[in-house]
Amino acid sequence: MSDFNDEYSTQHVICPYCQDTCKQEGEEFNEEERIDTCSSCGKKFHHVDEIEYSHHTKPDCTINGVPHKLEPFNTKNGTLFNYCEICGDVIRVNDSNE
Repeated sequence: MSDFNDEYSTQHVICPYCQDTCKQEGEEFNEEERIDTCSSCGKKFHHVDEIEYSHHTKPDCTINGVPHKLEPFNTKNGTLFNYCEICGDVIRVNDSNE
């Protein structure tokens, strides 16, 4: 059994020998396995970047040129707002041009 462990981090590259960390720059990311050398202990190790992407989307009435589907609601302090059931925009009734 090995005295050293595989290392995993979402923030830094960690040397599996001395556990020193270094921050990798975005342009250095590469999903191909390669051999790196630790700048602290000088030992070589295998290094693979795993790149994940997240996507967030949301509807928008304004950019689609469609009217909001507004429903009124009151806050605890009695302020009246309109809430769009399509895009989720919240519009204070005094500020609404709908």
